Formats: sequence, structure tokens, C-alpha cells
Amino acid sequence: MAPLTEAEQAVVFQKIQAGMKQLHHSLDVKLRSQHPKGHGVVQATFQVQEVPEKYRIGLFAKAQCHAAWIRFSNGRETNDAVPDVHGMAIKLLEVPGEKLAPGEADATTLDFVLTDHPVFFAKDAAQFLQFIGMRGAQGMEMRQAKEQGKTAAELAQLARQQGAQLVAAFPIVREFFKTANSPLALDYFSQTPYGLGEHVVKYFAKSVETHPTVPGDGNAKNLLSDAMRQVLSKDRRSAKFEFGVEVQVDPGSMPIDDGTAVWNSHEKVILATITIPPQDFPPEDCEKLEQALSFTPWRTLREHQPLGSLNLARRDTYVDSSTTRHEKTDTSREEPSLEEFNRRTLVRFYDCFRNGDYRGMQGCLHPEVEFDDVGFDVRGKEVAAMWHMIVSKGIAVTYENVRFENGHWKADWECDYEFRAKPDSHPNPVHNKVHATFEFEGGLIRKHSDDCDFWVWFEQAMGLKGKAIHLFDCLEGMLEKVLRRDVPIDIDRKVRAEVKKTAKEKIAAFVQQHPEYRA
Repeated sequence: MAPLTEAEQAVVFQKIQAGMKQLHHSLDVKLRSQHPKGHGVVQATFQVQEVPEKYRIGLFAKAQCHAAWIRFSNGRETNDAVPDVHGMAIKLLEVPGEKLAPGEADATTLDFVLTDHPVFFAKDAAQFLQFIGMRGAQGMEMRQAKEQGKTAAELAQLARQQGAQLVAAFPIVREFFKTANSPLALDYFSQTPYGLGEHVVKYFAKSVETHPTVPGDGNAKNLLSDAMRQVLSKDRRSAKFEFGVEVQVDPGSMPIDDGTAVWNSHEKVILATITIPPQDFPPEDCEKLEQALSFTPWRTLREHQPLGSLNLARRDTYVDSSTTRHEKTDTSREEPSLEEFNRRTLVRFYDCFRNGDYRGMQGCLHPEVEFDDVGFDVRGKEVAAMWHMIVSKGIAVTYENVRFENGHWKADWECDYEFRAKPDSHPNPVHNKVHATFEFEGGLIRKHSDDCDFWVWFEQAMGLKGKAIHLFDCLEGMLEKVLRRDVPIDIDRKVRAEVKKTAKEKIAAFVQQHPEYRA
């Protein structure tokens, strides 16, 4: 078959657009026309790695961390036990550069839209239009059968016949739909090709989740959301994906405009790591995020331009679908902000602290995080070790007033715990009031500083000895005022240095006992 002319292709796109609009209006107005059932919207980080020089293009030009929202979904089914295609839609925040999505040149977000089957069931836009036409005719036939009062058995027989017709016309559909145990254990693919500078590539996200946990409560209808909650919320484990590209090395066997063609490229390159930290994602919050978020492969940089007629057909239909859905549900269509993402991360950090969940706290930390307070001055894995140590000893925490103020994130928190100068020392009860300041990078805590009244804390921690040392420090201060010069004893500096030294020794001992924190 000869390729369509530009005019013929434009007609195909218009018909697809009209067909997708009709499909959307036939659904519940609260749902998306594609991938309507979500399993959860979660916070994640997208860490771009140091990649080979020839692929340092656009988003991947340098190693950097991006905050990300990820939505997992079913292609069409509301029952997770029914075979279906499954989706992973990724939205990166604060990506500079002009975007290609219609009317969104100034967008600061960038999307990847992936499914768990490596190829599409239609070759190109023209064949996809045939699919829409067949599905539309089948839908009308099913509605008429219901109006005629056909029995459940007769309707089921009709559905089987329609399925056989669809498979006969689009054989790949037979492989397209399958059951899954967990969205976190699947591999996902862009199916269609994209530019990467002068290269032509397909994206993939490969799960490194080796032991997916499947809940045993028998609720198959919501199996996939339950499986996600088991890993992230109950087991408090992270999920990871390797994000990469399969590079076109032979245009003949790896065509741009054939969505059914399997690429078997010898060049596959990992460009980034996706980490989904432990977190709770309550259904009511997910529903709100589901309504707000929209995804399109065209919300991207010119260096990553979508290629082929299938992608061209998606350009306007995705915008139509999102616009219609937000109009019908009376919700605003706007991209999420990094400020709200950071606020959620900070609230999650303190919720985990309050609940004694050190793994959850660690999931909020940048790999190169820096922390300091009256005792600790630690970096990287030492910060993770510190929170593990503090939580394991027992601490009661409350917090309030999470805010963005004067260019920094801040929070106020209080805690109660018992302090031992040495393992065999008598414990002294401590109640501390702390003012915290944070800086973020890629949606993770990059710098954290806790400030409190040192001598109030020291007196409680050290008991009578602490009170006596503080008294001597006050006397030293009074003497300096009388003499109008410094006194070389400098109790304050020496005491603070000793506290830092002791804290460092405690962290070192804890790391020795927990090899996972060794550099």
C-alpha cells in the first residue's frame, strides 16, 4: 500500500479525533477515554545518569534529579483480574525548555507515556482509524442487543464474537491483553518512536522489583492497587525502574511508521533510574490527583520529538480528551508545581518520623543530603544511618507549620526521648523544641538544618552535670564583661565540640553494626 499523502493523512487525523471524542462522551465523564482506571498516583524521583556522550541530549544532557509524579493504570478494564494492557505515565517537574504540546510551549513539565506491551496493535494512523471504526460499530451492536432485552448469556456470546472479530482484524490484540501481579513488577514501553537528537529511539522502563508482593485477601478486582500498597505502604519498601532507550540501528527492520514492528536492537542504553519511595497514597487523594493530572507524549522537548503517524494522531486527541474531561468534571486543567511536590515530601518525612518509619524518612532524602544540628554534622548515607539510629532508640515526635518562607522550606517540631551519654549511663528525659530549615533538589531533601537552644537541650541531656557546666559558662560570660576581653577557657566552644565528637562516634559505631550504610 502506498503511503498516504499529507492531505489524506490530515483527513485520517480528523476522523481519529472525532472518533476519540465520541468514545470519551460514551464513557463516565469522570473517566479518561484511555486508561480510565488508575491504581495509584505516586511521588517518585527520576535520576538522570552520566550517559554516553552521543546521548547527552535534551533532558539527558547532564546528570540531574527530577521530581516526578507517576500514574499506573489499566487500559480499559475496571476488574484487575481481567486481561488488559497496563500503563505507566510519568510526569517530570521543572524541566526547562519549549514544549511541543499544543498551547503549552511554556510548560515546565515533561511526560512519558508507556504501556506493558512493546508494540502497538495498529501499524499506523490509518489502521488505528479502522480499529476505532470497528470498535464503534461493535459498541452500537452491543447497545442495540441490550435494548432488545437479550439475556446475559446472549450478551456474553456477542462479546466473545466481537472479540474474535477484533483479533482476526488485529492479530496483535491477542497478545496485547494479559493479567499482572503488580504494576511495580512490570516492564513498560513507549511502543512508538521518538527523536533523541539525530537518533531514533523507543523508551522503556524496566522494573528491578524482583519479588513482587501479591496481597492474599482475594480482592482480585483491585489486585493491582492492593499490590502497590503492600510494597510501598505496608512493607515500606522502595520500587525501582531502569529507564532507557532502544536505539534504531536498522531503519529497514526497525521502521518509524509501523507500530506493530518489534525492534530487536543490539543498542539499549540506560539513561536514568526511577525510584518510588515508601509512601501512603490514600484513594481519596489519588482520585484528586487523577482528576488534576493529564499526560501527553507531546509535552516534551523538541530534541525528543514524537515520530510517526500514530504519534501525530495523538497530538490533538490527547488535548481534546483532557480538556473535555476537565470541563465535564468542573476541574482545572493545570500542571502540578514543584512547590506542592516538595510540601508533600516534607509532610511525608515528618509523618514517617512521627510513626517511627525510618525507611520512609530515608525515601525523602537526596543521596547527597547534608544535615547539621547541635550534635550531628553528617552527609549522604550517614544521614540515613542517623535517622535509623534515632528512631530505633525510641522518640515521640509532633510537628506543625510546614511552610515555604524567605526562599526556604521550614517546619517546627518537638520531641521527647531519653538521652544516654554512654550505653551504660543513666537515661535523662529530654523534651526538645526544634526549628528546621530545608533545601530541596529534584523533590528530595538536599540540605536539612535543625536549630534549638543548645544549653536548654544540654542541661536536660546531661542532668546535674549539664546544669553545672552551663553555670560555669554563664560565669565565664560575666567575667568577660567585667574584664572587657575574652577569657581563654571558652567553655561554650569546647562543650559544643565535645558534643559533636560524641555524636560522630555514635554514628560510626552504628554504621559498623549496619553495613548497608557504609560508603
